[in-house]
Amino acid sequence: MPRYSIITCVKNSSLTINETIDSLNNQNYYDYEHIFVDAGSTDKSLDICSRSHNAKIFIEPRLTLYEALNFGIRKSTGDLIFFLHSDDQIIDNNLLKNVSEIFKNKNISFVYSDIIMKKNNKFIRKWKSKNLFKNDIDHFVFPAHTSILYKKEVFNKIGQFNTDYKIASDFDYLARLFNSNLDWYYYNQTTVSMN
Repeated sequence: MPRYSIITCVKNSSLTINETIDSLNNQNYYDYEHIFVDAGSTDKSLDICSRSHNAKIFIEPRLTLYEALNFGIRKSTGDLIFFLHSDDQIIDNNLLKNVSEIFKNKNISFVYSDIIMKKNNKFIRKWKSKNLFKNDIDHFVFPAHTSILYKKEVFNKIGQFNTDYKIASDFDYLARLFNSNLDWYYYNQTTVSMN
């Protein structure tokens, strides 16, 4: 079965990171490393991060968010990569197990799903995806980037996040991803709560 690299960027996230880690620890699939890229936290974030299963902590205070995500990719040793932000939670306890089966049985490069969005712990939106086609991207129909699980080889084929985009590198990456010749799969479940 494939091994996951879960990448979490952190900066003074002690109020939320416990729930993030608990949501990962509640998975029924344990073959993963949890890579934390910390931007110089001054609260108790690092102490909390150290309790995650197979935690690997890197302190890189000079990196921007997308630089930190790229750093995490380069440090990863898993076959599959998933970005779990420090105030988000996985709400599908079967996510890692089920997606590993999808990758095993289908010739695809990445999987995406549905998420919910919250603000101050209050539900504000469900981001419902669908089976997407290349022309959907031309009409700005994307899945949530927080729902995507990638084969690591994707980042070798189309590169990493473009750090020239300070707040939209994720959308640039999605455009490149869906305009590539890679194949994908829609996992029709709500998997992540994004804050």
